Amino acid sequence: MNATNPLVQETLEDLRALEAAKASLGPLAANLSLATCGWVLGPLGNRTLLDFELSPQWSLSSLDQLVGYKYVDPAYGQVTKHPKWVIPWAEDDPRLSAPQLWVWRTLSHADDAQKYGAEGFINIHWRTRAVGPTLEATAQRSWQSGQNLTAAAFWD
Repeated sequence: MNATNPLVQETLEDLRALEAAKASLGPLAANLSLATCGWVLGPLGNRTLLDFELSPQWSLSSLDQLVGYKYVDPAYGQVTKHPKWVIPWAEDDPRLSAPQLWVWRTLSHADDAQKYGAEGFINIHWRTRAVGPTLEATAQRSWQSGQNLTAAAFWD
């Protein structure tokens, strides 16, 4: 779906209505933040549309595509007016009955997120034990933000 699709325009109207509703709450909304999240950062043909269409109070995020098998969308590097959060998959649906060890993939996505200037990085997952190593690698990577944690170093 591209940026001129009526559904995209309706979505923009909904997001602006949400922003107006927050503003109408006055001081009650002082601690509320607004953020987007979806399967993609923005519509086909203009993945950065929300960066131009929404006020600066929004944060932008999306799930990495193909349940993590695609790299972080390079359009994150072109988002300049909003904080941005990358959300990689710590597990994927076809393997929900087994441990999923996506340490390398997650660290690679964290490197991309940093390269594109993302302010946040948070895994999507349903279980904890089966993805424990991946979550631990995410935590170590976050705590060692100036260092390049590799999967080999993590497993050592």
